[in-house]
Amino acid sequence: MTWKDNLDRAFTTRSAADSEAQDVRNNSDLSQTGRLRALAELTAVTNDRLDGLKARYLEGFEADRKEAIERATRVALGHPAGTDEISKRDAMARAAALTSDDEASALMTSALRINDGTLAREIASTAIDRRWPNAVDLYSDAKPSINDSLSLLWQEGATSAMDEAMDRIRWEAGPGSAFAHVQYA
Repeated sequence: MTWKDNLDRAFTTRSAADSEAQDVRNNSDLSQTGRLRALAELTAVTNDRLDGLKARYLEGFEADRKEAIERATRVALGHPAGTDEISKRDAMARAAALTSDDEASALMTSALRINDGTLAREIASTAIDRRWPNAVDLYSDAKPSINDSLSLLWQEGATSAMDEAMDRIRWEAGPGSAFAHVQYA
């Protein structure tokens, strides 16, 4: 079972709990107090199950996200084997000294023109970290084969994919009803 299957299991768990809650509500053999106790117990059991599914989902999601970011970093910003260490340090220092998107774009244009991949990668890395879109776009335009990796790194800098996903998913029973469905907001 993959971590993504936990979301499907959460939907199934919630659906089964909704059905069971409806049965409890319709059970004329139970008093009002009995119904409330049964619904409270069902809510607690369901939320415990959902908590476990949520934990496994988040663990898998985070592991996949980290792996994707590491892969994108290697593809888009990694230096090829045999790159001169002095050139890397110089490129890192020059990129770190940049103070604006315009300055980064000018240096990126120069690096691309003279085919200085080491400097271009360091400028792109700095531009992603500092949210300078023009410099990143110049690098992306020059290296279309790595656009997906650059997009992922840019997105990761803008907002954590994990936070965004968790904002869209509601896992727990909500107020006002016996159960709130796991759903995308």
